[in-house]
Amino acid sequence: MDSDEKAVYMLAKAANGSLRDSLSLLDTAIPFCNGEFTEKNIALLLGGTTF
Repeated sequence: MDSDEKAVYMLAKAANGSLRDSLSLLDTAIPFCNGEFTEKNIALLLGGTTF
């Protein structure tokens, strides 16, 4: 699974410190991004453009 640092940061920021939310976002992101965690893919998943 490929990822860039900004994409991982965006997921962590969206989880707002909650481990349960982090796992839920990750479970959603894996199929949505087809294994490529890029800033663009995560922004689309989260419904925004940037943080």
